[in-house]
Amino acid sequence: MIGNNTVTLCMIAKDEEELIGKCIDSVAHLVDRIIVIDTGSIDETARRAADKGAEVFNFEWSGDFAAARNFALEQLRSDWVLVLDADETLAPVTNEAFQELLKATGVEGYFLHIHNYLGMGDAAVRDQVVRLFRNKPEYRFTGAIHEQVAPSILAANHGGGLATAPLVIHHHGYRHSRIVEKAKSRRNCSIIRHQLEQDPGNPLLLYYLAVEHYQQGEVIPGLECLERALGNMLYTDGYFRDIVFNLVLGLAVVGDWEKLITHVDHCLEMISVPPSLLLLRGIAYFETGRYREAAQELNQALDLVRASPIRPEALDYISVASREAWTCTSAIGHGYSGPHLPAVHKLGELLWQVCTLILAQTSPQLPLVIERGAKI
Repeated sequence: MIGNNTVTLCMIAKDEEELIGKCIDSVAHLVDRIIVIDTGSIDETARRAADKGAEVFNFEWSGDFAAARNFALEQLRSDWVLVLDADETLAPVTNEAFQELLKATGVEGYFLHIHNYLGMGDAAVRDQVVRLFRNKPEYRFTGAIHEQVAPSILAANHGGGLATAPLVIHHHGYRHSRIVEKAKSRRNCSIIRHQLEQDPGNPLLLYYLAVEHYQQGEVIPGLECLERALGNMLYTDGYFRDIVFNLVLGLAVVGDWEKLITHVDHCLEMISVPPSLLLLRGIAYFETGRYREAAQELNQALDLVRASPIRPEALDYISVASREAWTCTSAIGHGYSGPHLPAVHKLGELLWQVCTLILAQTSPQLPLVIERGAKI
């Protein structure tokens, strides 16, 4: 393969004959070698992987994902490691762009964006996990489930060495039909809860348990996990924004507007809040009758949107929405009733429409469906 760095694709798999070929195909042009660790398949997984050029190693399953990952790392000779699961695919990227990432100085590993698809539609929970990193003996996975290599990289580099790559992994393992087939959710919940017994306040484990609840439609238990996670982490943690985003979305789904406002207010003290969360707070203000605050939030969010990259097809609508928002703001400033009541109704429409548009632009796969008029 042309390029200054060699790369090995590493994956562990069991009974993934239907998907493993698609996974390998998505990265075949990027890697020099493919290693598959089979943990006890009884289907054609191993043969189909071998047909795609993979070297297949057998590993006796012990219930520990990190152990299987580290066994795979022991087989490597390449400069870099790309880690995928058989039910994942990497979004298209050229070899040239991929190699540029590997040439960066001072970077030992990259967070990749993961879209965990839920149910039968396009709804997904977003995440960021280190899946591309240099092949060094001190870089090893920890954690029986949702295993992580980031802690070992950070420890070896005095808290540094990681960056975020513009690469997206599509994870289909949470699809409802596959969960029914493999009982993945029950297995995951069992392993996560066992880990939480040993480390009850671990925010990452709580986040993963929340994801399991969300994909089952159990929003309230998911929110409880996210709130516990948020109380046990620093705003500088890499997944802080993901937890906040999913927490606020969940609160919007159940219509807990006061708590939503409180969380966004708190986050504003620590991080810059994206337009999507400002719009959700604006909706919360509107739904609780604070129309002036809602109008201010809409205008602030639109100002941020206009100053950021946005798809051309959305520009015209944003321009029109901005003019209408200022008209509503002016009218609402004079009162909420009589001739100004239409401005209140228009403000509500704008908030929901603009929020839906911005979420679609910045987060195409939402973890949950937000509906106007939600109530606890």
